[in-house]
Amino acid sequence: MSASTQHVGNPTPLAAVPQSDTPAVPRELGELGPSSDGYPVNLDALRARLPGNRYWELGAPTSDPAVARVRTARAERDNKALGRILANEASPDEIHAYYRERRAVSRDYLELSELVLREQGDQLPERDRGMFELSVNLHRARLQQIDRDESDALIRIHAR
Repeated sequence: MSASTQHVGNPTPLAAVPQSDTPAVPRELGELGPSSDGYPVNLDALRARLPGNRYWELGAPTSDPAVARVRTARAERDNKALGRILANEASPDEIHAYYRERRAVSRDYLELSELVLREQGDQLPERDRGMFELSVNLHRARLQQIDRDESDALIRIHAR
């Protein structure tokens, strides 16, 4: 999914993680991997651990055109909402809803990346570990920026 840097674009290193063709079952409760192809991160086990995480809806690798269409439609909706916010046309409720969802997405991506690093960071190739660490740092920073952006948007509409 391509997205502008200001909205949904939530790149995560998991987009590059190979998915297994058959679901892998963790050997014990709470174990994440490895996948059937030997990669340290098992997406199926992660999904079982974090079933409601927005990563599965928004960023997990897929070749399903229906999923791609849903992601594209969501990105377009989010871009329109952001446009209304930046143009000072959104209501306070719309502003709160938009940034509430942005926060939830970043928290979910952060949760997933922190879990992988905590439980499998030492097994990851150095490049992938670095990408997960970058994802953690970017989403922490994004959460702080979201608070500032929401506050600024509310100040702008109250000033008009």
